[in-house]
Amino acid sequence: MGKKKADTRAQESAKKKDKEGGGKGGGKAGTAGASHGSKRQAKQAKRVKAGGDYMDMRGMLASQGLTFKLIQNDGNCMFRSVADQISGSPSDHVLQRAAAVAYMRNNEDCFAPFLLPDEDDLSDEVDFNVYCLKLSKDGEWGGHPELQALAAVNNVDIYVHQSPTAGPSYLVPGRTGGSPLAPCHISYHNGDHYNSVRQ
Repeated sequence: MGKKKADTRAQESAKKKDKEGGGKGGGKAGTAGASHGSKRQAKQAKRVKAGGDYMDMRGMLASQGLTFKLIQNDGNCMFRSVADQISGSPSDHVLQRAAAVAYMRNNEDCFAPFLLPDEDDLSDEVDFNVYCLKLSKDGEWGGHPELQALAAVNNVDIYVHQSPTAGPSYLVPGRTGGSPLAPCHISYHNGDHYNSVRQ
């Protein structure tokens, strides 16, 4: 019985990897997936050309006097989007990633209980140190826990815009008294990509 269950999990994992072009569940809250591969980037570029939820998002943002700035699709998009909002430079994603990982390590009790194992992991628990080590690498996806860490280390609220068909937009609070920074605005597309939102 145990071998059959393991085989079924392995088959499901292989199907998912094939479907996603080799990456792991990147845009999902609580998982840090594998680096984007060229298949993943090609799929995303095709979606942008075809519209995906980008057309819905453009209309929604335009009604609020906003638009989105396309951010490179390389596994760092969430960190690049926040860096673009904070410093005006998406290339500062390395600093944002390092700060988020350090914050998570220093506040393990606030993050570890909410992390989900990778889909191909047979364990029900996440090794927090391994999670942080993976997350510290260039190209590793981040999710909601990392957005919480970014909001906290930058002392800023982060507003995540989503297409109306994808779900409600939401606020990730991080601002404490006296922060001079306005809220960051980023957009989340097709369940696997972030862009920076501008006026």
